[in-house]
Amino acid sequence: MIKMNHRVKVLVVVSIIIMPFLIFSIFIPFKKQPYNTLIDNKKRQLNIAGNHAPIDINGNGELDAFCSGLGTDGLSWSTAHRIENYTIDGQGSGYPIRIRNTDRYLIIRNCTLKNSGGITRGGIDLYNSSNVWIANSTMINNGYGIKASTQPGDFEENLIISGNNISKNYNGIGGDYFNKTHIYNNNITDNTNAALIFQDLQNSIIEFNNFSNNQYGLTLFDTIFDSKHNRILYNNFSRQQRYDISLDLSINTTLHYNIMERGIDFGESSTSTIEELGSYNITLSNKISGKSVYYYVNRTGLSSNNLINAGQVILINCNNSKFLNLNISNTVDAINQWFCVNNTFQGIFSTNNMGAGIKISLSNNITVWNSTFLDSDYGIYIQHNSKFNNISENVINSSNYHGIRLYISNFNFISRNNITYNDDYGIYLLGAKNNTIYANNCSFNEYGIYISGTGTSNTIWMNWLCNNSNRQAADNDNDGNNKWDNGTVGNYWGDYQKRYPLASHDGLIWDTPYSKFGAASSEDRYPLVIPLRLNINHPENVTYEFGSKNNIITWIIVDTKVSNPIYATYRNGAELDNKSWASGDLIPINIDGLAVGVYNFTIVAVDGLGEIVTDEVNITVTAPSGGAVVEGDDDNDDDDGKTPVILGYDIYILIGFICVISLILIRRYDGQKKPHRSYLLTL
Repeated sequence: MIKMNHRVKVLVVVSIIIMPFLIFSIFIPFKKQPYNTLIDNKKRQLNIAGNHAPIDINGNGELDAFCSGLGTDGLSWSTAHRIENYTIDGQGSGYPIRIRNTDRYLIIRNCTLKNSGGITRGGIDLYNSSNVWIANSTMINNGYGIKASTQPGDFEENLIISGNNISKNYNGIGGDYFNKTHIYNNNITDNTNAALIFQDLQNSIIEFNNFSNNQYGLTLFDTIFDSKHNRILYNNFSRQQRYDISLDLSINTTLHYNIMERGIDFGESSTSTIEELGSYNITLSNKISGKSVYYYVNRTGLSSNNLINAGQVILINCNNSKFLNLNISNTVDAINQWFCVNNTFQGIFSTNNMGAGIKISLSNNITVWNSTFLDSDYGIYIQHNSKFNNISENVINSSNYHGIRLYISNFNFISRNNITYNDDYGIYLLGAKNNTIYANNCSFNEYGIYISGTGTSNTIWMNWLCNNSNRQAADNDNDGNNKWDNGTVGNYWGDYQKRYPLASHDGLIWDTPYSKFGAASSEDRYPLVIPLRLNINHPENVTYEFGSKNNIITWIIVDTKVSNPIYATYRNGAELDNKSWASGDLIPINIDGLAVGVYNFTIVAVDGLGEIVTDEVNITVTAPSGGAVVEGDDDNDDDDGKTPVILGYDIYILIGFICVISLILIRRYDGQKKPHRSYLLTL
């Protein structure tokens, strides 16, 4: 047996401990982080130069002169000019550092730049200047922390922004017309507007940045529709007030491994094409509060199985799909579809979105029904010439703006939705034509329904418009072509009797039109006495003297859509009748012949589609004045003065029979009583 001395033992043990780490370091690659040997990985001697007056340089000559004595020529990164270790205060009226019309290599680092004043000036403000590296600096209380711009169509190149703290500015980083820009490892927080906003940025990388507590996160928008090829990678977004990333025609952009809380906004352009919106590479690695962003292009037959644990859904030219029972909340637009046809959304729940629960753009024949949308900017947003969409039987409450918004979209059908407690309008039509707004409950909003001056030829009827804080509705169609009834039936107006106290009705329709609600000349010619959904009128309680005749209560059941509708009537809980009904049917109940007393008559109606309503009327029958009371029949049975019966037998006979049987059984049990046995379970 080989014996090891103490040192050998120690070496063996240490080797065993170290070996896994060596193997791990050899065979397991680490994720490469962006770095630069000139700035990021070199130990710096921060010999602070101190305060400095604002710097304004125009042209290569002025830049060479400013940096003379540093031993640099600005012809490469290794010999780049440097502006470093300064604290510069713009004092609210100037640019701390302004560089114009240069292409020398310039590094600005380890500076504190503040108080530029205004929302258009930058702490570092670059104009028509390429080959600039801004690193390890602090920008605070400026219009832009860093601003870079040039003339439209001219692209500056080689802007590098790394390792900076950019906070409490109006915008963090912004500019336009830049190519080959690299923005990484910055902390961009607490800016009033956007953390990063660029127009026409291309062939650039934005990675490993922290965006926190800004109004908007990262915004890219474009006016030149050419190849962009930007990459947005491994960024962390938290506590943005609106959205994390906005891609407004910044085509061919890749999003990969971004951690978000609000998600992606796609802009609002009506000129977008399938090719443009379908050009992005948005992978499932992008997360919103741990849930995946789903981005599908040119797909058919999708279902809920394609959206497992979805944080946001973006559909481009996806057709003939059906999605059931999804819960997608706390994002921008929870479900955003463009150029889609024949999709159905049922049982969707969505709340607390900075955009809409569902947005429908340039899409047709989309059905949204039996879903719930709460506490978002918009419940459902239909825009950009979307047609023939059906929005029915949804609950849309507490939107910051509008429950349902139709913008330049025609021939849509909006029906039987509960649209309540929205801050502005229940339903808003802006430039929307030939839509049908039917049987919706638009109550407790500022306006129940609002139509702009360009919304025309819409038909609005059988809606419930009441308890809205400003007006029940406003029609500002300059042509006066909107119809607020269908020729026989109008809408229910909660303030009708206040506006027309002398009007009368036939039980269903008031005799005076409801008019003058907006700039247009529209009117509801057939305003409803009661709301026409599944509803029953409430007849007055009746008191009559015993023996009087022709006492009747009459219910009217109305609904806009039924399937196997049934009603039942009851007196004091006993069923009187059970029949089918049709909308508008009169249900008369003859209440003559009742004995002196108080009675409760109840009706229960169902529409076969899940709705049920009831109504009760109390009937009081008084003794006749001046005369003996002749007892009437109070329950329509032939048992007055008789003993109650059960199953045809007198109740007292039944009780006696039960007692006799019980005595016989007791005696038999006593006679057969045996010794008690106990059982012991032995294990």
